[in-house]
Amino acid sequence: MGFKDFFIKPDENTNNTQEVYNTSASANRVQLVQQPIVNQIPSTDSVQATNEPTTTTIDNSIVDNIQKVMISNSTKNNEPDYLTVKQNASALMEMSLPMQQAFEGGFRTIKKSHPEFTKELLLKSIDNYISIVEKERSNGKEQCAQLYKEKVGDKENSIKELEKTKADLEQQLLSIQNEINNTNNTISTLKETIAQDSSEIKKKEQIFNNSVDYVLDSLNKDKNIINIINI
Repeated sequence: MGFKDFFIKPDENTNNTQEVYNTSASANRVQLVQQPIVNQIPSTDSVQATNEPTTTTIDNSIVDNIQKVMISNSTKNNEPDYLTVKQNASALMEMSLPMQQAFEGGFRTIKKSHPEFTKELLLKSIDNYISIVEKERSNGKEQCAQLYKEKVGDKENSIKELEKTKADLEQQLLSIQNEINNTNNTISTLKETIAQDSSEIKKKEQIFNNSVDYVLDSLNKDKNIINIINI
């Protein structure tokens, strides 16, 4: 089972229970029964398991998948282990027996038919299942990291590339804007220069024309005088 398997929802028509081993007091053998390993919270999907002061979200389908892995790694040859004791204890707790007494009763029931089964073997069995579940957590983390890379990481890298492209474009835009500003300044300077030069040229032109008029006026006056005198 992997992380992606956690998203596979069970069939709505399927009873949300698991197969575990149980030892019957009347028969010296281990039987298959339909009972969850851990207490299920009535829900088809994820639920909020409240344990003050924090709230934790769990998914029963994930719990079911982990239980399947535990069952697939249970003892063989009808040998009792933690799952067997847990099954008996769960049955006793359903009869309102306190948890500690239920585990004691479940263990003693198995002990009658399997005297070689000890508390040490029970604890060793639990440690084995803890290792199995922790391995599932490790596998899930690896697949989650890969899923994160595929679904999120690659997009984050794309954002970084786009932000770099954006920064480059903004720098180019700033450079272009500076060029535009410089060009506008040059145009304004040229316009001012043109206005000044135009004014000076017109002034010089006026002075030139005045000077020419002055000379012509002088010549015309002399001409008129010459015309009327007897020489």
